[in-house]
Amino acid sequence: MLSGCMTVGSYTEGDYLKAANDRFREAEASKDTGVVDQVFADRLARLWADNPEITRWLSEDHKLVRAPRLIGQTTPKYPLVPWLTRTRANVVLSVVIGRDGNVANARVYESSNSWFDAPALEAVREWKFLSAESASGPEVSMVLLPVRFEARPTGTPAL
Repeated sequence: MLSGCMTVGSYTEGDYLKAANDRFREAEASKDTGVVDQVFADRLARLWADNPEITRWLSEDHKLVRAPRLIGQTTPKYPLVPWLTRTRANVVLSVVIGRDGNVANARVYESSNSWFDAPALEAVREWKFLSAESASGPEVSMVLLPVRFEARPTGTPAL
């Protein structure tokens, strides 16, 4: 069964760090490290089907004593054309966090607009986490990270 996978709520810009850590703490306090239902597990298995190492990891049971914590993040760049048209989007990423807290791999789980997929992936690959832990030490983990894009009149696009 898949565990060690959780959802982090939707956030914009500087709110990622605080809100993600709040969600991780909630999951940890409730001892819910993200046990997911079969439909969700099947969808993740299809997403990562071409990666045997992650597919194997998804099929294992992970007994975490501490969920991963976001400790550093880069704000995704807003694509120019969607910014000019004030287009909003949500991109949910499936992110594999290594034992060292670095993002080992990331893929788009779902997206409301493909213009935003690459900027979301580029940003999350630079994020840093305090790795998940089991009784035996740091563990590989997976999280779902929703990234919400909202153009603001005072903001600037990525050029």
